[in-house]
Amino acid sequence: MEAKIFNPGSILRYVSLICVWIISISVILLTKSIIIHIFAFWIFAFWALKIVKFDITHPYFWFASTFSLYNSAYAIIYLIAINRNFIYGYSKENLLYPLLALGVVLIFITPNSITFEDVYVNRKNRNITRRQLSRLIKILIIILCFSTLVFIQILKMRNYGSRSEMSGNREYFYVLSIYFIRYITYLLCLFLLSVGTVSKKTWWLILGCFFVALQFSLFTSERDGLFRFIVVIAFCLYRLNVFTRKHVLVLIPVGILSMVFFTYIKYFFVTGELDVNYINSGNFLYLFLNSDFRDTGSNLQILLNNTWTSGYIGIKSLFFDFISAFLPSRFVFNVNTWFNETFFSGSNWSRAFSLVGEGYVIGGVLGIVLLFIILGCLINYAYRKKEENVISLSVYIFFISVVISSFRGSFSTITSDMLRIPAFSLFVLYVITNGRIKAI
Repeated sequence: MEAKIFNPGSILRYVSLICVWIISISVILLTKSIIIHIFAFWIFAFWALKIVKFDITHPYFWFASTFSLYNSAYAIIYLIAINRNFIYGYSKENLLYPLLALGVVLIFITPNSITFEDVYVNRKNRNITRRQLSRLIKILIIILCFSTLVFIQILKMRNYGSRSEMSGNREYFYVLSIYFIRYITYLLCLFLLSVGTVSKKTWWLILGCFFVALQFSLFTSERDGLFRFIVVIAFCLYRLNVFTRKHVLVLIPVGILSMVFFTYIKYFFVTGELDVNYINSGNFLYLFLNSDFRDTGSNLQILLNNTWTSGYIGIKSLFFDFISAFLPSRFVFNVNTWFNETFFSGSNWSRAFSLVGEGYVIGGVLGIVLLFIILGCLINYAYRKKEENVISLSVYIFFISVVISSFRGSFSTITSDMLRIPAFSLFVLYVITNGRIKAI
């Protein structure tokens, strides 16, 4: 259960958080050293982790740690890089604005930990047993896995040279595979939480789904699906007490090594070539940060270098973010597309974007504050509801992976994926079970 929001302990945690936040902002404003800026940024992030006693499922932990990693990577690379490709200079706003955003989000999230509850107790009003539900979900997962493997084989036979070529040609099977991997991820999450235990057969199902996600990642060089799968299932296993904090400590270095390795072989199964330039470009820290985290900060720096972009898009960006889930992407304005067409026109691949950057083009500093107030409220709501039942818990865990992915994208990543994946999946299950799923 959650403690009262305004008890003395929570007020003290809020006050300490705000004090450290103000101090960190002041340090960046008053100094010119990039080393001090990075240090001040991470002091605040670490303080947020300490407030919740390193509770992995609390947003203060997973949001503050991953957001800080994505948004400080460019500054660290700028400091240590030998290879200056994709380096666009550095201004203190590159860390100041993300620090502002991080503080705004955390202020709108309760610092109190919501303890694990037994969401598996029998209910008198349940109309469909979890065993029946798990069987239905398993069937859907198997169908999706088989279909995805077929799509992968079709893509291999079409001899595409890159992911951009598949995306540029609006390859139907490529787009379907992306969404099928996400559906597999969410449904497997719901399955694990519905069953409540992990048997040998369940482990085989997990490994089978992982194999499909890995195949898709290797043969399309699309890593996001595999990343989300690992994050979601790891959180599920932690929630089911299969993983402990000790396991997490082991998984962190494994994940770091995997990020570097998969970047090195990213295009091998597409073009047959290894990224030798990447592996020879710097020390291990540089390789890790340059694997998936650089673009968030470098894209923001590009916007900062072009001051006319502050408030250029306006509030309409948020409107399109919300309606993007209901319309094909080519019919809706997308700030990611705008950024890449504006600054990298004719490029063979996308540079992604930046969630902080979207706030900046919405309305400068005020746009960042507005966007991250909305995000903070959404995270707080999802976190406070997570232990109500299996469905809310599964939505929260999937929501974690979506929010993390949005750091190098835009707010539409969150709105589109949450409505198209969990919401649509639950709607389908609701229809199949004639509404009985709502009682679990």
